[in-house]
Amino acid sequence: MQAAVAMLSGFGLAVVTGGSSGIGKRFLTTIREANPKVRVCNLSREKPGLSDDVVHFPCDLADAAVRGSVFADVAAWAASVDAGRMLLINNAGFGTIGPFPEPKMRQHGEMIAVNIAAMVELTGTLLPELRRRGGAIVNVASTAAFQPMPGMQTYAATKAFVVSWSVALAHELAPAGVQLQALCPGPTRTDFGRRAGFDGHVSSALAHDVDRVVETSFRALRRGRVVAVPGVINGVGAWLARRLPLRLAAVVAERTLRRTGSRGAGAATAAGGKGGADA
Repeated sequence: MQAAVAMLSGFGLAVVTGGSSGIGKRFLTTIREANPKVRVCNLSREKPGLSDDVVHFPCDLADAAVRGSVFADVAAWAASVDAGRMLLINNAGFGTIGPFPEPKMRQHGEMIAVNIAAMVELTGTLLPELRRRGGAIVNVASTAAFQPMPGMQTYAATKAFVVSWSVALAHELAPAGVQLQALCPGPTRTDFGRRAGFDGHVSSALAHDVDRVVETSFRALRRGRVVAVPGVINGVGAWLARRLPLRLAAVVAERTLRRTGSRGAGAATAAGGKGGADA
């Protein structure tokens, strides 16, 4: 909490996607606890069930037409908040498990829409306000971003995009006083794994709770780190995965995924933030 309190000093508003549960909801509660003066809004299908002072924009992030309309409303709301820096947390996302195109082809398209298109479009819509105010953007990726993953091929590829795009944008926006972070959690204790299709037990050495993930994010923002991986073991694993030949990394990832006891074809988390991009 100390990192969040220090980081949010001088901030006036925060925009979070996928805050109805998991990591996104913990970001919302941490922001409210660390600095009650920050105006906060959430974009997801369902309300986060927090206090009424969290403004909720109902949004199916898989729907391009809905995104365009709601994102414009969010930009207008942000412009109406007259003080402080701005924090944008692109958290909403989901994943599935199974050989492509299982479980349904439609879900792969929606995954790309939620995990990539929504992040890019919302950031672009809010960028003029971020440039004007200064602030920070957190894009929630995953340790899956660091290697090809047979069985979670589309999900891992979308998260690789998040990391690459965030690092490039960090370089572009640094002169404007806008900080970027790609937050890369490993297995996290939320409903993400169950909804995506994990039946097995995830080692307690690798899994973290949402408090640890959010704390890592704020601490890394304070230190200016563009890529943040919660946990030493997850960090070492990500470092090693990036140094393996891609085909070997894919083999290792597939074997690791099998050891978790996945069902083989998982049901997606709900687009728009019922789940949360946390694995």
